[in-house]
Amino acid sequence: MERLRLISIPAIASIFGIFLIAHGQSAYAGKTYTNADLKGEYHYNLVQIRRDETPDVDYCDEYGTITFDGSGSATGTGTRKCSVTGSATESGDFTYSVNPDGSVLITEVGFTDPTRGQLVDKGRMILIDGTTRDPLIYVMHGVAVKK
Repeated sequence: MERLRLISIPAIASIFGIFLIAHGQSAYAGKTYTNADLKGEYHYNLVQIRRDETPDVDYCDEYGTITFDGSGSATGTGTRKCSVTGSATESGDFTYSVNPDGSVLITEVGFTDPTRGQLVDKGRMILIDGTTRDPLIYVMHGVAVKK
């Protein structure tokens, strides 16, 4: 009897886990994203390891807000504080596109290298990816959270 109970508890737990996973995924399995899923004001923070004006590696922290219109345009203001180059506050206009899988490309107007990201939590957060073609930015990662 004791052996049967020991076998049945893990079996029941496994079946229950599979049930939770299957039902949890089914709620999101059909979700496709569009530009409309990225709308409103987001507060962001990102870190960068870069090299700009000097040959020294610069460690930077940037924070600010960006407002998306739900149609592919955005405006933002941020402050960057760096170990070598100091602080600077900048504003800019952006375009963006959201793919059906929730991946995002955000491009500052006048630049050609987009920042990549991924919508999470039904569009309430953006994970910002360090993928860039800019040879002066070694690492860039961050998060943006809807206000």
